[in-house]
Amino acid sequence: ALAALLAGRRDLALHAAGGRVVGHSPLAGAGGEASAAAPALHPHAHQWLLSPPPGGVPLPGRCLPLAGAAGGWVEVRLRVPSVTTEAPPPPPYLVSAITLEAPPPALSFPEGRAALPSRLGVSLSTDATDGRWADAGEVAYNASDVAGLTGLAQTTRLAAPGPARAVRLRVLANQGHPGATCLYRVRVHGEE
Repeated sequence: ALAALLAGRRDLALHAAGGRVVGHSPLAGAGGEASAAAPALHPHAHQWLLSPPPGGVPLPGRCLPLAGAAGGWVEVRLRVPSVTTEAPPPPPYLVSAITLEAPPPALSFPEGRAALPSRLGVSLSTDATDGRWADAGEVAYNASDVAGLTGLAQTTRLAAPGPARAVRLRVLANQGHPGATCLYRVRVHGEE
């Protein structure tokens, strides 16, 4: 039923359409500990989280390894429609669902399933610069469904859909790894 709901809806965070990762918490270094030398924004965060894999391979790409089992976060600015400079800014999107994707365990982060998120909090903002975020609910990810060679995409309808120009995902828990939570591909669904 949810697949039918999302059929034909665009990915509002797609990097090729203007979606951008605008911030994230510290990244895990080798062995899962926080990296002291990590830049403020990983230079490949946009491509890794918001782009389909190259060559049409049906697996998500690289992992953005957030430090810790909980508390990490990622902020995504949704795609920006083409407008002229004289036009008023377009209205925010109505965000209603989030899809998380992961590759099969054999192709994932060295810690495999344990580093995948299990619960993410989702917040929405119409202007991320003002610091006001509305809680939109949680996204649960069942890593035991990640099997075989195809990986897994799980879509969750938000408990409180709402208007947004930006989305914040907060790691509430991962699948058991103490030092890192690995995010692969994120898609944001809704309507214009």
